[in-house]
Amino acid sequence: MKKCVICKQDIKPNAIGWEHGNNAQPVAEGQCCDECNTNKVIPARLQGHYPSMSMSEALELSTQLEDERDMTGQDDCDGSTPSPDMPRHEY
Repeated sequence: MKKCVICKQDIKPNAIGWEHGNNAQPVAEGQCCDECNTNKVIPARLQGHYPSMSMSEALELSTQLEDERDMTGQDDCDGSTPSPDMPRHEY
């Protein structure tokens, strides 16, 4: 099992079985766990794009985005026809 380059804990597979983690840049080189991605990497990226954003604002936004994200990362992965009243991801 891979280790997170930030917290040194094991990178656990996500809901679809992805076990390779997340790109840890700009915080570190390598892969990080989902928790460090949400709490450290995404806020650092947000601050890079919005320098006036405080770390607490960036962390709050990152947490909101994580809560709203479809954890499967995919739509209709079983080949079914999507329901017209279900929201779709725009990639």
